[in-house]
Amino acid sequence: FFFRLFPVSVSRSLFVRSMEAEPSFEPGEAASSLEQDTVSLEDADETVLPYTIHAYSSYSASYHPRNIIVDKPEDEASRWSFSQSNEPQYVMLRLEQPAVLTEVHFGKHSQVHVCNIKEVKVYGGLQPGNMVELLSAVLRNDTHAESFRVGRRGDGSLACLRYIKIVPLQPWRSNFNYSIWHVRLRGVADPTVVGCLQAALHARQEMEAIRLCLKHFRQRNIMDCFQALQKRTRVQLEHPALARLHDVTVVEGKLDQAEQLLEKTLTREIRQEYISGLRYTPVWCRVRARDEDGVEQTAGYGSAPGMRGGHQMCLDTADNIIYLHGGYDGENDLGDLWQYDIASNRWLCLSANAEEQGGPSPRSCHKLCFDEKEKKMYVLGRYVEPRHRGTAPLPNELYCFDTRARRWTLLCANSAAKGGPPLLYDHQMCMDSDNRLIYVFGGRTLGSPTSYCGLYSYSTETNEWKLIREDSAVCTNGTPLVSRISHSMLYNPGERNLYIFGGQRNHEILVDFLKYDVQHDRVSSLSPGRGVGGPDLELTRATMDDELGEVYLLAGVLREGVGASKAWETVKNSFWVYAIHRGTWVCAYENETCEGKVNDDQPCPRFAHQLVYSPQSKLHFLFGGNAGQVASQAGSRKSRLSDFWALKLQRTSEAEVLRKCYFSLRKQAFLELCSRDPKQALVYLQEQVAAVTDHNDPIESKEFRALTSAIFNRKSISEEQLFRERTTVYESILTYFPERMKQPENNLVDLVKV
Repeated sequence: FFFRLFPVSVSRSLFVRSMEAEPSFEPGEAASSLEQDTVSLEDADETVLPYTIHAYSSYSASYHPRNIIVDKPEDEASRWSFSQSNEPQYVMLRLEQPAVLTEVHFGKHSQVHVCNIKEVKVYGGLQPGNMVELLSAVLRNDTHAESFRVGRRGDGSLACLRYIKIVPLQPWRSNFNYSIWHVRLRGVADPTVVGCLQAALHARQEMEAIRLCLKHFRQRNIMDCFQALQKRTRVQLEHPALARLHDVTVVEGKLDQAEQLLEKTLTREIRQEYISGLRYTPVWCRVRARDEDGVEQTAGYGSAPGMRGGHQMCLDTADNIIYLHGGYDGENDLGDLWQYDIASNRWLCLSANAEEQGGPSPRSCHKLCFDEKEKKMYVLGRYVEPRHRGTAPLPNELYCFDTRARRWTLLCANSAAKGGPPLLYDHQMCMDSDNRLIYVFGGRTLGSPTSYCGLYSYSTETNEWKLIREDSAVCTNGTPLVSRISHSMLYNPGERNLYIFGGQRNHEILVDFLKYDVQHDRVSSLSPGRGVGGPDLELTRATMDDELGEVYLLAGVLREGVGASKAWETVKNSFWVYAIHRGTWVCAYENETCEGKVNDDQPCPRFAHQLVYSPQSKLHFLFGGNAGQVASQAGSRKSRLSDFWALKLQRTSEAEVLRKCYFSLRKQAFLELCSRDPKQALVYLQEQVAAVTDHNDPIESKEFRALTSAIFNRKSISEEQLFRERTTVYESILTYFPERMKQPENNLVDLVKV
């Protein structure tokens, strides 16, 4: 009776399955009249989907929407453009036949154009008036065509559609009209596939209609209709465990037994799933390291790192030790090397000048990475001021620091001579400890002419460099890997993927979030940034928790100050969390100022800082940076910072989820007891309700105190009123259960237009 069509897998198989759930739950498993066999579509290849222009908002001059059907990148007139940019614009496409849409491809002009669209949304459906959002994307402002994988609905199933609506939201240049040059659609148009999917979607509509009726009847205690409909259709409203919880809570009113049942039903896994979807609460703490005698370590006495920006940090996650090297203090490059022991809260200077111990010379804008298995730190790159560059190419040294032996080794005197990158700065570097590989991407080279660096790998086992991708080289799936600076890069060892975030290229701010599959040489766009629910990606620092499946991004924005003096640049920092499996961004913290002041509540916004993450302690550590003064004052040491911070991201605990449920149940039990035995109700309030009340929460504490009035004011109520109160309690508890287990969110009466 109910099927769900899952996305096309790597093996190009399509599956039609019944709804998944943990624990297992089939709303209509007993009523299925269709075979639930897996449908294999090995031969159903994706094809280009022909379309016509069905409708549009407007167009300007000869820039008719039909121009987007053909791809003529050399023809400036071959585009859809319009003049009424102050009103919402759209173009609606109609496929020749219903299909499963899997990709939307946007062609571009052969030259960067001021009318290029920056942000776009794509909707789709079988009817023009019934569409769902399929894609929200940010396009690059370049000449390379871009393709976006689409087609999954909000519930994860593929969308069978006939109409596609494209809505441009913003051009790259303000005060210019939007232009779309070319649109190509790809998908599966096999009639067998499409027919199966349409049948599945129709069956789902029937299923949801019945479940809405069941919910309506049960909410209003029309149980004869509820039972008759359920018996006739054999459709289940919710998971059997929740159905039993409803009977105990609402029908039988055994609220004490409901607590026991809830503890078994609301499992640890379900609570964790609920918590993972909550917004984090950030808690900043100024770190004040202390020596063996308990005396605070400060930069002024040389017992802690001094003020700097452009320094680098890495973390030994097993031993919880942070390493900090180099930087720029506003006057000179630095060459000191420090370690911070998280457990003992203590700084230790390993070297005042690493060059004197055979290590790298003083430098900034270089990069570090750490090999967890070998306990070695690698250093590559540096910035050299123009007056010191000379005419001859400068060498790009690769150094290794053995943290066990505390010994430096020069692995490569000039990586460019060994097939590696030339001297570069503002690049990114990640370590694959399992395969003993270092990945280097992006950054500006200091050779002549100045250019951007591509993607390289270095084997720490064979000491060999390899050029994987040149700058902007097109990967096997047709997507270019554009190099940049001021970006972030992470390596996911489980999937062998590189995550690349934003950055800058020339004067262009890149807002893309890319995943590069190092095994298959494929680039895919994961999530758009600014303007469509994600962070600004101008200046970023990123970390990752493999266990939680989360990426953390400290994003920054620089803006020139206003007024005649323009004494400051406004620096804005925000902290974002990206759920890898959900593909969603959530902002956990934001701070903006123009004064660059340091206080003990939270760090002032900054750039050129460093951020590392300890998976063991679930803490982020932030050190130093530039507070954001303009060029006229940038040389001042006052603009550099030496403050050290720890960030804890907090969410509701598993125990707290259960406590909130118990509070709802006991509050209802107290109100019912007030009608029967006010004296016993008072005892119950003092002993049972108080025990599960968060008295530190002002709202909950006030609600608890207000309950005392019910002892005197609560009167006998009807069975129907009692049923409604218990239903309200039950539905509040459903908040903590996943959608797949519980009754529909919508209500039948809300669908009726009056």
